[in-house]
Amino acid sequence: MPVGKIGKIFLKIRPAQKARVVKNPATGEEITIKAKPETYIPRISFSKRLKEKTVDAKITVE
Repeated sequence: MPVGKIGKIFLKIRPAQKARVVKNPATGEEITIKAKPETYIPRISFSKRLKEKTVDAKITVE
């Protein structure tokens, strides 16, 4: 989906994660982390014009 002259926004699929057992480093206790389903993550790709303008921009720090 185009967003003016800024770039494009799109959704990327993050794959599902399996349940796993990990160790708490502080106590040594084993903890089970639940499985997570696949999710959609919003991403943005910036336009060539915006990238060129940011390279030319001067940043001043006071």
